[in-house]
Amino acid sequence: MAGEAPPSEAPLPGGEPILSLASAPSAPEVMYAALPSGLWASQDGGVIWQKRASIAATAVAVHPRDETYIAALLGGILKISRDGGATWIETGEL
Repeated sequence: MAGEAPPSEAPLPGGEPILSLASAPSAPEVMYAALPSGLWASQDGGVIWQKRASIAATAVAVHPRDETYIAALLGGILKISRDGGATWIETGEL
């Protein structure tokens, strides 16, 4: 409609490479991105992003049937989250 403001956006940080990008087939609008500044998550197909980990992320993978179950390589350590990145369990160094 005329006169309405466009939806607000919160893009990924500029000037950083996206080292890994993943989503689950069960919820393709939920995305995770691994960047040098950390792990980022989007619930709306990449319009708005929120930081889920502040440690340099180099890889991320999502369970194919559960978009909240993710694995990420954070600071050289493989970590698992079962709540979309709110909390992490360390599995060991790679």
